[in-house]
Amino acid sequence: MQPEDSILLWKYIDGQCAPEEALQLEQRLEQDAALKAALEIRLRLNASLRQLPLEQPSLRFAMNVMDRLPALVRKIQVEPLVSPRWLRNFWAAMATTVGAVIALVSGSAPAGMASSSPTAKVIDHWTTTFFERLPYNYLVACAAVALGLLALAAIERRFVRH
Repeated sequence: MQPEDSILLWKYIDGQCAPEEALQLEQRLEQDAALKAALEIRLRLNASLRQLPLEQPSLRFAMNVMDRLPALVRKIQVEPLVSPRWLRNFWAAMATTVGAVIALVSGSAPAGMASSSPTAKVIDHWTTTFFERLPYNYLVACAAVALGLLALAAIERRFVRH
């Protein structure tokens, strides 16, 4: 008998064979007496193993394992999801972008602003800046990247804490 046959017999006993494999094995069992004897031995072994009671670890063993877990966890090196260098560069770029937007908004008033009240002028200026000077897609992309990095940083903090 070959080693593959032994693996196939155990799969057959556990019911993990594909239907084609099971059919081929059953045909071989009818023709090969040695293979049929090997199956009988494994069936008896499987039945006797199933009759044995399951052993439970002692409470002392379980407590020893649980006591050692914190020391094992401290030995695990957790790499950050996003490197600190990339985070610093990203936040520097975001600060530069926000500074540029503030400079655009607080700069000279755009042409064609005819509102009389100061509040209306500010609102018109912001509207003009965001909808005419800065493409909306860029703002959405920056917001999505910023939220994604904030989420990654929060996930990383949670992993480090545990």
